[in-house]
Amino acid sequence: MVIKIVCLRCRQKLTVPAYAEKITCGKCGEVNPIIKKPSPATSLEQGKISKPMEKLKKLLLGNTQRLSDSSGSSSSPPSKLCALDESGNQPPAKKRAVLCGVSYKKWKYKLKGTINDVMNMKTLLTQTYGFLERNILVLTALMTKKQYLIQPTEEESDTRLIPTKANIETCLKWLVNGCQKGDSLVFYYSGHGLRQPDFNQDERDGFDETICPVDFLREGMIVDNDIYATIVKPLSEGVTLHAIVDACHSGTILDLEHVYERDKRMWVDNSPPSGVRKKTSGGIAYSISACEDNQIAADTSVNPIIKKPSPVISDEMIIKIVCHRCRQKLTAPAYAEKITCPHCGQVNPIIKKPSPVTSRDQGKISPPLICKPMEKLKRLLLGNTQRLSDSSGSSSSPPSKLCSLDYCGNHPAKKRAVLCGVSYKKGKYKLEGPINDVMNMKTLLTQTYGFPERNILVLTEEESDIRLIPTKANIETCLKWLVNDCQKGDSLVFFYSGHGSQQPDFNQDERDGFDETICPVNFLREGMIVDNDIYATIVKPLSEGVTLHAIVDACHSGTILDLEHVYERDKRMWVDNSPPSGVRKKTSGGIAYSISACEDYQVAADTSML
Repeated sequence: MVIKIVCLRCRQKLTVPAYAEKITCGKCGEVNPIIKKPSPATSLEQGKISKPMEKLKKLLLGNTQRLSDSSGSSSSPPSKLCALDESGNQPPAKKRAVLCGVSYKKWKYKLKGTINDVMNMKTLLTQTYGFLERNILVLTALMTKKQYLIQPTEEESDTRLIPTKANIETCLKWLVNGCQKGDSLVFYYSGHGLRQPDFNQDERDGFDETICPVDFLREGMIVDNDIYATIVKPLSEGVTLHAIVDACHSGTILDLEHVYERDKRMWVDNSPPSGVRKKTSGGIAYSISACEDNQIAADTSVNPIIKKPSPVISDEMIIKIVCHRCRQKLTAPAYAEKITCPHCGQVNPIIKKPSPVTSRDQGKISPPLICKPMEKLKRLLLGNTQRLSDSSGSSSSPPSKLCSLDYCGNHPAKKRAVLCGVSYKKGKYKLEGPINDVMNMKTLLTQTYGFPERNILVLTEEESDIRLIPTKANIETCLKWLVNDCQKGDSLVFFYSGHGSQQPDFNQDERDGFDETICPVNFLREGMIVDNDIYATIVKPLSEGVTLHAIVDACHSGTILDLEHVYERDKRMWVDNSPPSGVRKKTSGGIAYSISACEDYQVAADTSML
């Protein structure tokens, strides 16, 4: 007899004898305890266990009927555990709900407030809106990490109500099954939310939104396309669905065709660019989200305080900014010079836009850089200092070198840099500022820190050399060039401005459970570049005496280099960021510094002002 388990670290399947208490994984060396299922009770013991267990189940599931201990009649029908046990012959209830709270208890990315959220929502539905408890499915995580990886062992819990991917999908199908005119349906979710590249061309920002079940590392996330197909599309005429999703990146989690913009006070079109219609079968669906698709939501276990709305102030009297630390939107009076964020305490200076330039003043301003001939701009970006002869058309002259990739030699330059700006110019998720960022960084390196232009690789979508288009392959090639044959005294710089994202960590080397990524211009087709790969390419090879500075202006870029120490400004100290798996992530003797636009759980703002 054998037992099959999954290694807690490397996810490999292992087989051990039934009598074993632990096993060491042959691949990663992890010692895995063997959690065995309890042996089935004998017929003599079953009578002693059944009644207490039945009481416990009914207590957990909200059944208030009292069991008769004296009655042993087998004619009484068995008690129903939850709404999933309802007979298919009976018409479904007019009001029903699915409430899902995932706390990821004992995991690296655990949440504190999700159980409170579900309890408060259930109370609201039953006491205010007349929902019956027996028509509400409540899914909360009762599994620990080891039980999730092996097998649930809690006999008192209904395994159908653990918020795994399969259970959530089953409950969502139950929610809309047999829906009829006049039905009121509610789906509530509190937990982690993420984004992933959209491969179906049905998202205007190029990313699908997802929710994360308790087993998402093994079974995957639930994508907005699947949520729409399960609970939105089947809604028949007269049926109303309200979905309340308290998760990051949840603005369009139902993929509805219209979105209400509070700033404009109007509904805007959100239909897929591919032309596919995403509508119901006659019913109405409302989605209320914690934040927009490009934002993150905060976790709290404190009940919110509802305040009365402030009087309306005209737009001329206020200034709207974003907090430099927590990225929350703030509103300040027009005369204010700074504002303290109520969420994180950060003091934010208010930079006011200059007044429009009059026709009299325009002659005093030098023409901007973009007004110069495009050939000069290209040559400046590429670092080519050779002057082209416009009068000579001779083909005998050797072709000019476009970039440092063309230079050969056994001794690379002491100072070299890779500057990458991805604006996704032809994409739905384009950015305005990356080109300016790259130009400013190149000027800083050449004029202040003495970097020769010929030793700087600039990757943007405007380059004429296809090797300098910021595709995944080109970025990886340039990063290898950056550290190739690095020697003592070398100073290396990697600068990136573009989209950043996160994805689940399957290697157990992230303390928050998520890998950070950067998005090349072709990431929808070729994929993103993960922090593990960036570390292996430009951090690990650094030999003694070599210094690397990485400046990454992207969302979720706090630990994009996977360095073992992180500086916390609030504590004014370095904290440990080494992988929980025990794997060392260090250089080969050199020093690496990473300067990021925000922390791993934050998003960065785009601007073209500089």
